[in-house]
Amino acid sequence: MARFVPVEELFKGRHFDQQIVVLCVRWYLSFKLSYRDLVVMMGERGIDLAHTTILRWVQHYTPEFEQRWKRFARSVGGSWRMDETYIKVRRGMGLPVSVVRQAGFDGGFLSERESRC
Repeated sequence: MARFVPVEELFKGRHFDQQIVVLCVRWYLSFKLSYRDLVVMMGERGIDLAHTTILRWVQHYTPEFEQRWKRFARSVGGSWRMDETYIKVRRGMGLPVSVVRQAGFDGGFLSERESRC
């Protein structure tokens, strides 16, 4: 197993508290936020940052956080199922039998032309 850098050493010499760094990096990686969005969000909490600071944090801490988070990630199973979807037939795209029967139609497929009527 890979050795992790101790947390104290990971944040040693940083101007901002480790909780602020972790929060900004986590929000950036988890949600579709820009660096400037994070600057505004932290500004609302009374913390003045530059967007380039968050950029450097993300570049510096992401590999280490990813390595630590992989320990807790569950593997995806080998079996999966596809729910009802469109199926291509000669006349075009059609709905599966189960959807058609639930709607009260008889027959195998309902093509796009028939479904628009």
